[in-house]
Amino acid sequence: MRFAIQKGINLLSILVAIIILTDFLYTGEMFIEEVNHIKKEHQRYYNAAKNSHLSYRVNTDKHSFNVTEDFAKKIEIGEKINYTVSKIFAEINSYSKIESNKKEVYSLRLFSGLILPILVIIIMVLSFYSKIKISSLVLIFQILLIGNLIFLIS
Repeated sequence: MRFAIQKGINLLSILVAIIILTDFLYTGEMFIEEVNHIKKEHQRYYNAAKNSHLSYRVNTDKHSFNVTEDFAKKIEIGEKINYTVSKIFAEINSYSKIESNKKEVYSLRLFSGLILPILVIIIMVLSFYSKIKISSLVLIFQILLIGNLIFLIS
């Protein structure tokens, strides 16, 4: 009985990971809009090292989203950019300048939409077919998947 419940939870985890992965890989709706504002924010960490970093956020009429520093420096206010928004979680999948064919993806979106779901699927499949006990690793990735799902929904 306990094994059947655990197997069901693992299958549910694989299903959620596939939904997140599909949401990332499916292009979604494309928007072409003018940049209204580029916000540069200095974010500090309150730890012993007192580290910090800069983050960049682009605002358009319909969306506001994080971008890489390189992209923020390439664009100007009033310039048109195109970006795609995922269908299920309404996250920005990729963005680029109009004249550029090079699409960029913000690193957090790349991790939450592609890397983590693939890792979850690999770990869950290994847990089914492996003779090695990896139940702790499975639990850790299930918790990461739940956190990722909450991040995507909010």
